[in-house]
Amino acid sequence: MKFLLLGKGKSIESIKKYLKSKKCQYIQAVFDFEYKKKYSLIDEELLNLKDIDFAIKSPGIKETNKLYLKLALNFTFISELDLLNIFNEKVKCIVITGSNGKTTFVSMLTYLLKKSKIKAICCGNSFLPITHYYKKFDKLDYLIVEQSSFQLHDLKMFKPYISLILNLQNNHLDSSYSLKSYFENKKNIYKYQNKECYFIYDSNMNLSIDTNATIIDLLTYPNIDKINDNLKKYHCNFNYIYTIVKLLNINENNILYLNNFKPLKYREQLIYNNKNIKIINDSKSTSVDATLFALSHIDNLKNTILIIGGKDKNLSLARLNEIKIKYIICYGKLNDRACKEIKNVLLANNLKEAFLIAYNITLANKTILFSPATSSFDQYKSFEQRGQHFNKLVKKYVKENNK
Repeated sequence: MKFLLLGKGKSIESIKKYLKSKKCQYIQAVFDFEYKKKYSLIDEELLNLKDIDFAIKSPGIKETNKLYLKLALNFTFISELDLLNIFNEKVKCIVITGSNGKTTFVSMLTYLLKKSKIKAICCGNSFLPITHYYKKFDKLDYLIVEQSSFQLHDLKMFKPYISLILNLQNNHLDSSYSLKSYFENKKNIYKYQNKECYFIYDSNMNLSIDTNATIIDLLTYPNIDKINDNLKKYHCNFNYIYTIVKLLNINENNILYLNNFKPLKYREQLIYNNKNIKIINDSKSTSVDATLFALSHIDNLKNTILIIGGKDKNLSLARLNEIKIKYIICYGKLNDRACKEIKNVLLANNLKEAFLIAYNITLANKTILFSPATSSFDQYKSFEQRGQHFNKLVKKYVKENNK
């Protein structure tokens, strides 16, 4: 069997090792897809390749990329998950997608399963690639897989044992043809399932379900009052986890293990709090819906200053006007859109300027929420780097001033 691997990165590197273990051939084509270049000669070389059974692109290559579209006419592109189907791997997969909160949910579920003495590993998207763990497949009870719309776009055959869509909201309109295309990518998660597989369905999404899977209605976790206050904002996660626990015949009391789960960094992370000022780092917010979710957990909205900014993903910011907060400060490439769509927005060139504006505004009992509402890629390599920088700003300008 012969594969064409398009692009580079940790997923492609793991896939190469996996294919070698299966004694398969592969050809890797590496380009910088973010720059507009002419690929005429390279196009012909790739298009004339013979005996290619399947092609796999790096998740970082957009579905709108012209070279990828040209190659997709000649080759059958599949996802990393499809490899488990092709090579008949027996490990059961619980696959999760959604617009927001995937990584936190996957981390919570994996934590619970491990506490319940079930052998499970989380992988995909924000974690190490699926194929990174190929040597452990036969030793696991479950592989917990996080998948983005980019990773699901080329799914052709894989059927998860359990699949679910946490939520569907506007996102990645800079990388997809349309909102409809983005949603269709997500729905691939259940497309190839059969009756021996399960899709957990939240009827509030009003999805048109086209699957042969056994559909399980989302249950409501009855003991949310026993969960720590700092985790209750994840009530939707607990509903999905409760449904999975019932499906797998796990003792539902084990869910209380999650009271010891530590939320991940840069997700509504309280990094400073005294009588006069509270500062929250929500750098992971890369969509307007994620920012609205963070705002919904703040009590004193009238005394809140929101900092947003980053790369423009073509998402409407107008809904932020509906939240009655004191100020919105925007920085970076998002400024142009913010000027048009947000009333009375304050502008800054970068995060440091935005933070200093927020910090120096005189406002009693104020909350500064850094929840960017878009991706970091205009000024940072990742939301983690953006979050680290924000924490450093707080340490330098706030904590030192309050010694």
